[in-house]
Amino acid sequence: SAGSVPTEYVVEGTVKAKVAAGTAAGIYSNSSINITSGVDEGTGDYKYNLTNNLARNLAEEYCSGTAMGYAACVRIKTAESSTSIMDIECMNETFGVVDAAHAMGCWGDLA
Repeated sequence: SAGSVPTEYVVEGTVKAKVAAGTAAGIYSNSSINITSGVDEGTGDYKYNLTNNLARNLAEEYCSGTAMGYAACVRIKTAESSTSIMDIECMNETFGVVDAAHAMGCWGDLA
């Protein structure tokens, strides 16, 4: 019917964790899904706690993000990422770490 979506697309096709935040890990208003809090762990290093765990480590899931300002890219760090933690690093064009506003979304299955 009009406005309905088959269940397989909702379960398999939607983001399971998403965050958009500033340089001090301050989460922008209405810009997160399944995130309880964020911590600025140093230059370009941000950690976010998930409300509901994913079935696999976030470093093993498909994630896509963007870094804003002077940063060129953002990535999921493998060292501290887990099923309940999204660990993000922002880098400049020479891959040095930099503080930057950033956004990241991850797909997968909830635990």
